[in-house]
Amino acid sequence: ADVVMAFSRRSLKSPGISGSACIALGVGAALVLLNGTGYLRSGLRTQAQAAHQVTAPQHGVTCGHVSLSALQSARFNLAQSAGLRRERSGLKPQMKVFSSPSSTMEIFEAKLPRTVDDMVAQAKEAILQAFLSGKDRHRLEVILPINEKKYDYLAIEAVDYPCSLLEEFEAAVDVTERILEAVTGESKTQFNVKRLDPGGIGGGDPCMLIETSEASNIAAVTFPFSDNLKQIEKLVERGRKVLLINPQWNDGTALISDFGIGPWKKKADDFLGTFESTYVLKEQRIGAPSSLSFEDGKRYSDGGVVRVLRKFPEEHVAFVMAVDGASQSIGEYKSFPSYQELDESIKMGRERKLEIFDYAKDAIMPNPFSAIREGETNRDNEATSPSEIVSRMDKTTIRQALTQRGLPTSGTMATIRDRLQAVLEAELQQQ
Repeated sequence: ADVVMAFSRRSLKSPGISGSACIALGVGAALVLLNGTGYLRSGLRTQAQAAHQVTAPQHGVTCGHVSLSALQSARFNLAQSAGLRRERSGLKPQMKVFSSPSSTMEIFEAKLPRTVDDMVAQAKEAILQAFLSGKDRHRLEVILPINEKKYDYLAIEAVDYPCSLLEEFEAAVDVTERILEAVTGESKTQFNVKRLDPGGIGGGDPCMLIETSEASNIAAVTFPFSDNLKQIEKLVERGRKVLLINPQWNDGTALISDFGIGPWKKKADDFLGTFESTYVLKEQRIGAPSSLSFEDGKRYSDGGVVRVLRKFPEEHVAFVMAVDGASQSIGEYKSFPSYQELDESIKMGRERKLEIFDYAKDAIMPNPFSAIREGETNRDNEATSPSEIVSRMDKTTIRQALTQRGLPTSGTMATIRDRLQAVLEAELQQQ
């Protein structure tokens, strides 16, 4: 009713518009808002919204002086049950967006990658789209298949003993080569691979340059630090299409950036500002979601684990994750959202009772032992065994598996690992 009245009063002031047409416009706008489930996407703060102060609480919609162009430029995030994706059961999310400047509704899928292969395919698509748009400088930030994500890319519970910087670097190089192979159609054996750091013990921070053939003319710099900036500038001067993969520098979020202060920082910022964030897939923990809640005694009752996805030319989409790989979108953003923005989006999602938050409380980690029963093999095509499966697990996962079997969880890491391995071997013999 507020929307109808607002449009009617505003449109009556416009010449050539009849009273019935004014009411029709108001009714149409109200239906659009209701179809959008009654709330604006989190993080959207366009000038039109700031001027007209469009708000949409959980129950009903209130509007100030709303213009049709403001509503046409607004996107609505349908973060309801249709948006909840349980990766293990194959459900797919859908987000409804208001496609501006036309008045038609557009449906698209915002899909988180389940595996490294999915991520590589998405990165390839984004890079090729950017190439077609005339962009030759790209920045990619991806989740690497290391630690808990080495065997399950959707895992969100950190392991007790993370890998070394060198192992992380090697994983980044491998991912870079896979992306370049997908984009160019060339084999990595055709690439020119060169360390940009001295290497070895005490040789500095690791950084790799991977160049494709002259035909594709791409140079990827993996794990660049601030010391590599001049080398990156030379690649651009040579006319190469440059990809920066998982930069390691701090470009200004702290008091002093890795590029210094004053004119030195400005020069670096101006240069790096010419790089498009073509593909982004990052994970961030908001609050302490793994801690037990005092209210209900469950985990994931507060905060959350969020993955942010951006594929050129689309916007950044934030997803809340559950331990079994389920996810649900909670908002879109023009740029990469800050910690505060993600925290606010989570709080708003809980107020709106999005399904993912209740689901995450009772979600159970995927059974890491199903591979034994199903006769699966690991990445080296070797048969899996109880000892190999248990060796991949962190303390939290092992204790959860023991609890599910009614077994004690006390003891050192070696003790509970041996305990679980013995049980699994017994289960395997009984099959």
